[in-house]
Amino acid sequence: MRTVKNYSYPYLTFVTLSVLGGIFLFIWWRNDVYRITYLYSFTTNCLVSVSVVLSVFVSLCLLKKNLVDRSKFTGVTSYLKFFSGMCLLTWMILFTLLVTLIYFLPGEDSFYSAPYEYSRGSSKSCSGAFVDDPDLQKT
Repeated sequence: MRTVKNYSYPYLTFVTLSVLGGIFLFIWWRNDVYRITYLYSFTTNCLVSVSVVLSVFVSLCLLKKNLVDRSKFTGVTSYLKFFSGMCLLTWMILFTLLVTLIYFLPGEDSFYSAPYEYSRGSSKSCSGAFVDDPDLQKT
């Protein structure tokens, strides 16, 4: 029979509150920061390039310093999976930091208007406004 340690409930409370706080911060960021911050396509392309280069260096450093268990890497595909995961992780971190930095920098708020037309709904789509503008590819 296993016994419960005395410090397990404070640790569980800390982990639970940390996860709930992280979820709250993500929802706040998604609804308040990301929704009103737009990036140019050139900025997004540069961000992808920087994340690929940064993930190459981070992957090589992690593998060189033996911080990753090399016995789990059985072939080239394992290294490619590790590298692609590192690319996605660095892109998400850099994107979040860049959008948040742009949001908090002082400056004037700008407004954007574009011509639109009403699109009727069908059995497979919803009705609403159809905006034909390539700069607004955000969903």
